[in-house]
Amino acid sequence: MEHILTRHHPKYWDGSVKSTQSFFESGMNIDDVQDAIGRVMQQNRDTLIQRGSQGMYQVRGDVDGVDYVLGMNRGRVGQFYPDN
Repeated sequence: MEHILTRHHPKYWDGSVKSTQSFFESGMNIDDVQDAIGRVMQQNRDTLIQRGSQGMYQVRGDVDGVDYVLGMNRGRVGQFYPDN
């Protein structure tokens, strides 16, 4: 969660920039980010079950009109960011 917040939340951002930098809405709190992760995981339930904890892969989802990318790494959430 720390990596996700320091890269993509305006309040916790560490100042690092990639070629494409995206941010969560400034009004989102940590619970909102966790809820969005859960909702994207639920939207991709079948894929997550099928792919399981093997390797690294990404899924996409929409939460309240915002598109997100969720990256899995050996069964754990390794990345989560708005795709804008």
